[in-house]
Amino acid sequence: MGTNHTRRSSKEKPKIVLEGIENDNVAEVCRWHGSYESQYYDWKRKLLDTADEVFNNGNKKDPITTR
Repeated sequence: MGTNHTRRSSKEKPKIVLEGIENDNVAEVCRWHGSYESQYYDWKRKLLDTADEVFNNGNKKDPITTR
């Protein structure tokens, strides 16, 4: 019996993670997307570990807060 692995793009992974957070039922989201829960939690950890890079503008002021 073989396994069927679906490679997820870098755009799909955070969407799935956010869906799991919003839905509050990770098992259901993983079943819907054909992913393993362990993979979901790995993606979530990576997303949270690198989230500061998204909002880091170096020494520049945040354009949203300067309006």
